[in-house]
Amino acid sequence: MALVRARPGPVRRRRALGARPGPGGDLADADSATHPGRWIVERVEWLQTPHAGLLGSQWAQYVSGVLGVAVLVGYTVWWLRRRPVTRREPRVRHATTWALAAPAVPVAGTP
Repeated sequence: MALVRARPGPVRRRRALGARPGPGGDLADADSATHPGRWIVERVEWLQTPHAGLLGSQWAQYVSGVLGVAVLVGYTVWWLRRRPVTRREPRVRHATTWALAAPAVPVAGTP
């Protein structure tokens, strides 16, 4: 006996991709908490009721997006700060190399 009734559409496609069916699979998928009609939204009243003009599920979408961007920015800053600062040689040493290469690009593209 299934715990959750299977619905046509995206749920069936996720099962084909290997996601776990039932409440455990939906709990592991953050997307299920941010769309009306999904398992978590149907069972959590706050996600179904409007707050300041938006449904709770829409607030969850916006907040999860902001948190996701904050995590990416935080990781990028952390990663850049721990890299050692070193002086590198320029990839092209002479301006004449650019002056000779620039006309070759349009010529190489003509038939």
